[in-house]
Amino acid sequence: LDACRARWDALSKRRADIATCPATFAHFALGNFTSTEWVRFITVHTAHHYKIIREILDASNLDSPFGKDVEDLG
Repeated sequence: LDACRARWDALSKRRADIATCPATFAHFALGNFTSTEWVRFITVHTAHHYKIIREILDASNLDSPFGKDVEDLG
């Protein structure tokens, strides 16, 4: 989780580069995304999966297998 945060922090420092990048990159089902669209998609998609994990953990009365750090994601 720490490595993921570090990479995300490094990426966020390059927002201007991302916003002006003319390239597109293919998603296997949704077609081409710009760099900006990819960042937005990843953010929304990750939040979606976090919500699923949170619902499963809440329904099972189990503690997070990721420790307290996962609470910071929601």
